[in-house]
Amino acid sequence: MPPTVDSIAWLKTPLWVDQAVAGKSYAIRLESRRVRVTLPLENVDDVIHATLRALPPAPRFPGRLRSAPLRAPRAESGMAQPVPDGLLVVTAVRLRVPAEGDLAVGSYTDWPITTVAATFGTWLTRAEAWLDAWTGAVREPVMRSGTPRIQAALRTDDGGFAGVGTGGPVPVVIRGQRAAPDEVTAAFAAASTGLDVPLAHIVLRRSVVELHTGEYRLCVIDACSAAEIALDAALTARLRGRGLREGEIERLLRPGSGISQAFSLYRDVVMMGRSAVSQSRIGDQLAKPRNRAVHAGDRPDEAVAKRALETASVFVREAVPLPLPAAILTATRARNVLKKPAPGTLRSRVPAPGSAGGQPGSR
Repeated sequence: MPPTVDSIAWLKTPLWVDQAVAGKSYAIRLESRRVRVTLPLENVDDVIHATLRALPPAPRFPGRLRSAPLRAPRAESGMAQPVPDGLLVVTAVRLRVPAEGDLAVGSYTDWPITTVAATFGTWLTRAEAWLDAWTGAVREPVMRSGTPRIQAALRTDDGGFAGVGTGGPVPVVIRGQRAAPDEVTAAFAAASTGLDVPLAHIVLRRSVVELHTGEYRLCVIDACSAAEIALDAALTARLRGRGLREGEIERLLRPGSGISQAFSLYRDVVMMGRSAVSQSRIGDQLAKPRNRAVHAGDRPDEAVAKRALETASVFVREAVPLPLPAAILTATRARNVLKKPAPGTLRSRVPAPGSAGGQPGSR
């Protein structure tokens, strides 16, 4: 057995999971390497902080781990909320990485920790996306722009001055469910085999955040985009299943015709004439508001944005149902049987200095 490098990876945005998985270890795959990731035994605090200026303290993990060099002082700012009973807020995980091949430890000065960080970041982004899609949670801090910040000095009765102020960003709490144990297992398996959440669900989630931040124009645009992506995916899958070639599919879908025109084909070919949404609803609550927002510079209000998001949510879930955790586990097991990993190196995906990419937790 090769030696392992024991490390702690702090998460940019904590995971919200059920307390039942506290201290549990999972075998994951970072490209060609088998790595063990372990969740903490307990929460490091009794509140969830909105923002972190520095790394929080390392949580307690099962077994013995020399944590003294890995601890750092923390400083929180912004809003905090109590941790609900039964919720494990995963601020960091323990990683045990095989120290072999290109990851062999020759000296602590040249061990390629940036390579591990980059590949773990890619894995984490996929895992987070699945957990958020299943739970509906929006874990990253969400702020409304609010009114301009105003500070004033008012004269008091005794001749002095008192400072008063108002305005500034307003924190918003978007409630979601904690991830259940089977969802954690399935999300980690999906990330290890490179399975991504369907794009329509990712765009739909972005629209949810935009509704809460008061960006109603973007909310309407993204809600309609999510529905269009779902419609195209559902139609393409059904037509391929009927044996049509790509050229025939492209002609049927008529690129650029818009969601209203393509919906009737979707309703007849995919749903056999039955859909949870009507063509008039698609046109009135998605296509028309989006066209006005994009082409006419219209600024829809909250009611218009809510209707667009509700219609898109119903349609996306119908057209591209999100796979359940059990289905993901079945699919990942099948992939592992068909594709045995060959020994190799952990390829570096570290971006060049000053370039973007390789950051975990962004959405």
